[in-house]
Amino acid sequence: GRSGKKGEFGGSRFYVSLDDELMKIFGGEMLQRRMERLSFPEDEPLDHALLSRAIETAQKRLEKYNFEIRKALINFDDVLNRQREFVYRERRKALQSERLKEQVLIFIKEVVEAYFKELEGDQISFEEIKKELLLIFGSLPYDLSVTTYNTEALTEYLVKKYQDREQQFGEETLKSVEKFVFLRILDEHFKEHLLNIDHIKEGIGLRAYAQKEPLVEFRYEAHRLFSEMMESTKSEFLRILF
Repeated sequence: GRSGKKGEFGGSRFYVSLDDELMKIFGGEMLQRRMERLSFPEDEPLDHALLSRAIETAQKRLEKYNFEIRKALINFDDVLNRQREFVYRERRKALQSERLKEQVLIFIKEVVEAYFKELEGDQISFEEIKKELLLIFGSLPYDLSVTTYNTEALTEYLVKKYQDREQQFGEETLKSVEKFVFLRILDEHFKEHLLNIDHIKEGIGLRAYAQKEPLVEFRYEAHRLFSEMMESTKSEFLRILF
């Protein structure tokens, strides 16, 4: 009703249906059955202490539920913010650097070590590693085998190959290509990563049914996806350079 007209005291009265979504979620059906047993007419407003307490309880539960959702979203965003800061830091570093040669050499070493680490853990076969490395670097030492491979020697071979490419195209040309390619790949992969994170967010709450903490699961999944994104960024960057 109207209240506070010309400074007068007033009041408001709210009507809630037992078919309202709020009541359905928090026990409205049970309350409706009770009211039916008491034979209340359907077209008559109900004013009962039991009903008032039920509405108040439902409102408190809903507020608590919404608070937990907001709290979870803040925690999820905190995880993403750390990843975002890392990506922005890498972008700034690339933009402010004269060349990315040092970064390229680090990437070569990290990619080689990452693949052979999987070999040691029996996660991938040697032939699969060779195939993947050939896709990235174009060529490998002819005598590379499962019994003779050496990550340091392979890294030196690839660094030498990169230096040959530098002489072939010239330092200035390679400098421009490095920066442009790295930033483009990083941006594309990070945008894709954010979409994947959104998909994870949508269903992460269901992990609670498996007695798992959604936030812990989200952190794990976000870290896994981010690590995969960075590895993919390095590999594609090197593939284009080589």
